[in-house]
Amino acid sequence: MAMVNCPSCKKIVNDASKKCPNCGAPLNTSLFSGSVPGDKKLRTISSVFMYGSAILLFLEFFDIAKTYVGGLLLGIGFFIQGLSIIKAEKAKGYKGKSKAKIIMGIGVVIFIAGIIFIYIDLITK
Repeated sequence: MAMVNCPSCKKIVNDASKKCPNCGAPLNTSLFSGSVPGDKKLRTISSVFMYGSAILLFLEFFDIAKTYVGGLLLGIGFFIQGLSIIKAEKAKGYKGKSKAKIIMGIGVVIFIAGIIFIYIDLITK
């Protein structure tokens, strides 16, 4: 949940509220419900990468398949999720800009870890 400025009284309120608890003005929540252009598409792509990585990581955990692609897909999924948050941040009144940087950083770290595991696997063969 994000915090936004009320368009009427300019006080910070929760974006899940239908109206401002301070002045009672109705809040336009459409900016924060995924209606930012391109945001829904990026979240869908991110979800596909994350679900695919979950399946591959499950197979790797139980030694059904031995690939490290699951970690790469998870890293890519986190990075794309960060991109979708950056698009949402451009909406008027959106708070929480550091969240995208953290999520994208996690994605980069997971992706690099996946590359390292693939490299180690290739060397040990």
